[in-house]
Amino acid sequence: VTKQFGARAANSLSIVAICANLLCCLVCFVVSLVFRAPALDMILDGQWSILLASTIAYVVSALSNNYTNIFIGRRITHNPDGKASFAARAYISTFLSQILDNFIFIFLAFIVFPRIPGAFPVRWTLRQCIGCSLTCAVIELVSEIIFSPIGFHVSEKWRKRGVGKAYIETYCPNGVLRG
Repeated sequence: VTKQFGARAANSLSIVAICANLLCCLVCFVVSLVFRAPALDMILDGQWSILLASTIAYVVSALSNNYTNIFIGRRITHNPDGKASFAARAYISTFLSQILDNFIFIFLAFIVFPRIPGAFPVRWTLRQCIGCSLTCAVIELVSEIIFSPIGFHVSEKWRKRGVGKAYIETYCPNGVLRG
C-alpha cells in the first residue's frame, strides 16, 4: 500500500486498525465492569494496559514504517519499481519500525504500566525489553523477507493495472516515489 499509494493512504489504513484496537480496549473494559466473575477477571483484568501499550506502539511504528518506506523509495533512482528497490524499502523500514514497535510496547506494557493499579502486573527489566525488542524485530524481518515477494507481485499487478490511479493523481500528482 505504501509503495503504490504513499504514506497518507497507508496511514489511513493504520487509523482504521487503531480504531479497531481501541474498540477492543473498550469492550474488554466494559465487560470487566459488567460481568464480575473470577474466571473472566483473570482474563480481562489489566488487559487495558496491554491493549493501550499495543495501540501506542502501533501508532508510532506505523508512521515510522510508512514514512521510512517513502523516504528510502525517494532516494532510489535506479529502477525504483524493481525488486531490489521494493526489498530495500520493505526490509529497512520493517526492521527499524519493528524495533520501535517492540520496544515501545514492551517498555509500556511491562515497565511503565505495571506501576499503575489495575494494569497487567508483569514487570520486566530494561535489558529484557531491549533484548526482546531486537529478537522480535529480527524474526519479523525474516517474515518480511519470506512474504515480500507476494507483496511485490501484488504491487506490480496494481501498478500495471492502474489500480488507484484516481487516488494517485489526486493525492500524489508528482508521483508516490519521486514526488
